[in-house]
Amino acid sequence: MHFQENPKPFFLPWVFALLATISVFTTDLYLVSFPYMQDFFSTSVFNIQLTLYVYFLGFSLSMIISAPLCDRFGYRQVILAGLTLYCAASLTCVFSTSISMMIMCRFLQSFGAGFSSILSRVAVRDLYERDDRVKLFVYLFVAMAVSLIVAPWLGSFFFLNFGWKANFLWMSCYSGVLLLAAYRTIPVRLQAKSWSSFSFRKYWIVTNNRKFLTIVFAIAFLWAGFLVFISKAPFIFASGQDTYEFVITYSFVIVGMIFGTLAARIVSNRLGIPHAIFIGICIALLGAITLAVSFYLFESTLAIAIPMFIYLLGIGIALPNCQAAISDLFDPTYASVSFSLLFFLKFFLGAVGGVFIAQMNESLHYFVGMICFCAAGAFIIWYLPYGKYGEIGEQAVQR
Repeated sequence: MHFQENPKPFFLPWVFALLATISVFTTDLYLVSFPYMQDFFSTSVFNIQLTLYVYFLGFSLSMIISAPLCDRFGYRQVILAGLTLYCAASLTCVFSTSISMMIMCRFLQSFGAGFSSILSRVAVRDLYERDDRVKLFVYLFVAMAVSLIVAPWLGSFFFLNFGWKANFLWMSCYSGVLLLAAYRTIPVRLQAKSWSSFSFRKYWIVTNNRKFLTIVFAIAFLWAGFLVFISKAPFIFASGQDTYEFVITYSFVIVGMIFGTLAARIVSNRLGIPHAIFIGICIALLGAITLAVSFYLFESTLAIAIPMFIYLLGIGIALPNCQAAISDLFDPTYASVSFSLLFFLKFFLGAVGGVFIAQMNESLHYFVGMICFCAAGAFIIWYLPYGKYGEIGEQAVQR
């Protein structure tokens, strides 16, 4: 029996959406606690930010590991194992007594979150037909965008009432509930596979596809700029001990991504997936240019928040359409490999860029420059090397 013919539980799309939010809660829930964790561990700002960058690094590595594991065991088993690891690592974070122990636990957390996040998207590729994928990817990104707003508010509530450790306790409980939901709803892959079914030749085939690389590197540059932003946001928008100033401003910026994800399907239906991706990149570039101009003229938090709203609006439009385009490049046997490489490059570039920025805490000029670099890089990769973005895109969504 073909996997797409298996009956799909009614709540399955909701489970996939919630699995996609794990990575968001893992990063954004505790952002408001950064300055206070620095005091608790008596460490530097860079070491606190390192708990985020190490997570990004581990998350990117889990993308590569997930492909062979998925091909061997099926995504259901890997998702369940990832949620179990995440639950245990989150609980261990609660009892961390040093910054080194916290960093190590965050690294373990990243693998559990990575397996759950990426394979929920691979499952969409396996379970649903092409016409439904953009809609389902939009649902996943709406869930992620909403969680991006909910996470800092929830994290602020936990921090103010119970302390920063309550954030990690909540992560452990949340993953435990999802573990049970995933066990009950995700279908079992009927066709068993052996280790020999996976070949690293798949990576070679995927990475030698010019259309794939164009899409992946363009969105990777945009996402790197976003990850740099969230690592710097607690120190940009927080004023003294006022945690709600950070939460309100950060939530305003994230609304841009929600609007973008809501508009993604409308734009792709009217103009096609390739043009929708290009429009998203152009909007992000506009936000980066606005950021550079407004910051150098005013140097205020509002001069950063409004342009970043525009930047995330562009990401919200581009990213769901990028995933839909990639899902059509290869046959289903390459789904796990292609999505793994997409997320690996996204988060690896974000981790590298974040470490670079974190070592330059004295000035926000480097932060603004990195956002502009990321947006310009995405535009150049998508448009200039080949001349006609429409031609690239139309080829990119054909087998």
